[in-house]
Amino acid sequence: MSKSIKIGIAAVVVSILFEMITFGYGLHDNINSSAISFMFHSFVLVTSVAITIISISKHKDFNDIISQLKSGIKTTSVYAILMSSFFFSYNKWINPDYMENRRNHLIELTNASKTKEAIEKEINANPEYYETESSEDLIDNQQESINTTREPKVIFALSLFSLMILGMGFSLIISLINRLFQKRFNL
Repeated sequence: MSKSIKIGIAAVVVSILFEMITFGYGLHDNINSSAISFMFHSFVLVTSVAITIISISKHKDFNDIISQLKSGIKTTSVYAILMSSFFFSYNKWINPDYMENRRNHLIELTNASKTKEAIEKEINANPEYYETESSEDLIDNQQESINTTREPKVIFALSLFSLMILGMGFSLIISLINRLFQKRFNL
């Protein structure tokens, strides 16, 4: 098993431990917990990609930018697939009430008077754009979107896509920065 895969698996273990600890302490009841969770998982992913690229670049056989980039993407792939599978499992079997509670909270927000006022203000500011739409239509569309995106299969796809894009982007950035340091300081 390559070093990239091992680092990716270690990063998944850290992220799953974080999720299990926050679940155990009841922090998932907070509506903002998914944002905090995503920031933590993104940090773990970027850190694991950086560790992979830096450790791979010390070998003369993997000193070129393409090898470093491939190693970073390999770590990203392992992390993204395993974490997305975990998110699917978590939302489907471990804590299925979390998505239902989140869905209900977001639908309540769309029914709030402040939301309706903001929609009316937006419609009045851009009447040509919202020519055929009423505020009720926009609220119905938002609620339909909320109901569609709060399913485990959608969460799997969204997390896989976002983690892969994030990981590939940072793999490129970290590889370029690492290469710049190698050339600059003759490492």
